[in-house]
Amino acid sequence: LVEMIPELPEGTLFCTMRAPNGVLKEVVISKGHLNYLPIQGQQGLAAGYKWASDGPGRVLVVYDFHMMINNPGAWGALIEITPFLRAPKNAGINDPASMVVFVSPLWDLSPQNPLQGVMPILTLPLPTRDSLKSIAEGLAPLNEGAEGVADSLCGLTADAAEQAAAECLAANGGQWNTEHLRQSRRQVLLDHGLHILTPVKWDAVAGLGGWKNVVQKRVIPFIRHPKLAIRCILCTGLPGLGKTYGARGLADILGTDCIELDLEILKSSGGGIVGQAGAALNRALDCLDSFGREANIIVLLDELEKVASEGLDAGTSSGMHSRLLRWLQNIKENSQILVIGTVNEGGKLSSALENRFQLKFWYDLPTTSEREGVAR
Repeated sequence: LVEMIPELPEGTLFCTMRAPNGVLKEVVISKGHLNYLPIQGQQGLAAGYKWASDGPGRVLVVYDFHMMINNPGAWGALIEITPFLRAPKNAGINDPASMVVFVSPLWDLSPQNPLQGVMPILTLPLPTRDSLKSIAEGLAPLNEGAEGVADSLCGLTADAAEQAAAECLAANGGQWNTEHLRQSRRQVLLDHGLHILTPVKWDAVAGLGGWKNVVQKRVIPFIRHPKLAIRCILCTGLPGLGKTYGARGLADILGTDCIELDLEILKSSGGGIVGQAGAALNRALDCLDSFGREANIIVLLDELEKVASEGLDAGTSSGMHSRLLRWLQNIKENSQILVIGTVNEGGKLSSALENRFQLKFWYDLPTTSEREGVAR
């Protein structure tokens, strides 16, 4: 908002408040600094809306409205006040309208919320890789570990990254520890209903010689190359041959986490209701996108045939199937996520979904030497 100020009409007034009953504070800009002056006797959303609609060119900034966005009383009051913001009470013909800006960490509008598609939602980007490096460098020299530190912080907000970095240094005698840093990322993933699989040391992965050979030649060397990288791998074979195990091992050699996106759980979390199941999937995918925008992360879609089929469950699976198709297409264009889908032998996928995977790998029974490796 501060960056917007030079572009706004002269005389624009700002006020801030916290929903639902915070004190209204006038924002005074002086010598490049913002000062917040409480307005005596002005408190609550009703007072804030009245202040915004009383005069032209006013901007009310409301924090934490996401906690009540799906309350009918909250959205009803907002819909009622909108015409008076467009044409404030004391505005002349050429005077600017007023505006209410809601600032929150997330938005989750319910399907029945009439603000869907009416209230524009602008998602601010997370810090870039270079920004995260600068934050970490401000606490301690990165030296040769710069890329590992950046990988471990990608997906966090600036505040969360600084906090995670400070905690890491305090717990490790002032030294960087990427495993410690990833704990903060993992907590965010868990909060979005995603499951983090226990890592497996790559050198300890036995019985998967074919898999290791393919990823070492065709995947790992080009993992950060935007044009050559393989982003989606479909693994097929009998249950118990190590498809999930191979994904966990690959996460180890890439120095990242393996996240299981359990479509069956997301589907059941919506109670079989199309909108709710879709919203749960959208939240999970948005979270994964934020973490994989500038750093590698492995996403496992296990037993993909169970849910990703068209026309099942009165549209629930069909809706998730469509959303999954769009997401997989975007991954190939602008992400560093590596998706590994698994299908048991005989599992059926739609042709559209199967074609989203650039590499297909068949897990066969282990050879004699591979069985010896497992035994050792």
